[in-house]
Amino acid sequence: MSTKRKVVISSAVPLNNGDAALVFSLADALTSRGFQPVISTYHYQRVRALYPDRTFIPEITDHKLFRKLPWLKKITVKLAFSLRKSYRDVHAMIAAPGGYLNDYYGFEHTLELLRKAKLAGKKTGIYAQSIGPLSAESKNKLLYYQQFIDFIFVRDDVSAMLMQQMDYSNEKYQQVEDGAFLLPIKSALPKAKKLAAISVRAWKHDQRNEEHYIRLVVAMTRLLVDTGYQVVFLSTCQGMPGYTNDAVMAQRIFERLSEVRQQKCRVDHNFYKLSDFRETLQQYSVVVGTRLHMCILSLLGEVPAFNISYEFKGRECYNYLGVPELSCDYNEDVEEAMLKFNHFLDKLPEYEHSLNERVNQLHLKAQQNLDMFISKLNLE
Repeated sequence: MSTKRKVVISSAVPLNNGDAALVFSLADALTSRGFQPVISTYHYQRVRALYPDRTFIPEITDHKLFRKLPWLKKITVKLAFSLRKSYRDVHAMIAAPGGYLNDYYGFEHTLELLRKAKLAGKKTGIYAQSIGPLSAESKNKLLYYQQFIDFIFVRDDVSAMLMQQMDYSNEKYQQVEDGAFLLPIKSALPKAKKLAAISVRAWKHDQRNEEHYIRLVVAMTRLLVDTGYQVVFLSTCQGMPGYTNDAVMAQRIFERLSEVRQQKCRVDHNFYKLSDFRETLQQYSVVVGTRLHMCILSLLGEVPAFNISYEFKGRECYNYLGVPELSCDYNEDVEEAMLKFNHFLDKLPEYEHSLNERVNQLHLKAQQNLDMFISKLNLE
């Protein structure tokens, strides 16, 4: 196969099913168009063991040293890029979809990798990212690196508005929807019983009140149990030793329930690979997702999902889904949030129908968006 069909998807971390959905959906869609994608991943040994049928290479700073000394990442990228044959022998480098271009995680090493790729003559892009929040310093970094990035897809209104306010070149970015909508849709399965899944997560940025959030989820759990559901705490991010585990927060919430309600609930501590996770989701009648991709993967399996938005990306996604009333804030007033949640449960069949229609539209649009991205990078 010619070099022009080889593409690196960089900055991947598919140890949780949200990131796995984003990275694998892009890789599979590129493969279906005749490209040969290689996924440059952190936690390389673990990821390769989990998904032996996929093609991975270790991310250039994939070493525990960089988790302790993150400031070394940019320096290492500068020095070591030219030594990586797996980077040299491709036509394009695309930074993985997601939400890491913000002040929480640090992103300069990701953009530095794209800079080195561009200087080596590669096409460069960033696929379906939320942008922000960004400090003034971070904005200046992103503006500096735009000369080395051919095109960016941003996945919501807030990100597009920030790019506009920053005076990022209008010709170098486009607003789209979340990249996971590239995944194929799974048809709904018959439900043997009323079963609800709830994904939770700890979030201490943005001056969030974790205790308030716990009270909110407890209230939702009580309502589900009291209306005849069995509840399972299940997340896209759980069960992986040494990695973020939402089951810890789930257990805290479970312990706030009365003994009577606990008998109708359980915490799932298991890790699932993406395909297994998608099959597991299909047994549920309804989902409550704090993790955005818990919601999106549920919707792609024709399971209606209510969102608790800890960052703007959840709220924004439910805006373009056309159901903003099905998203509440992580710290929303409990009574107001429960009014929304009650309405969701009362109108479940109607929402199921309208969401299925909208998700089908977004899946088709995601395919068109990828073709546009390929064109913008001149990869045809």
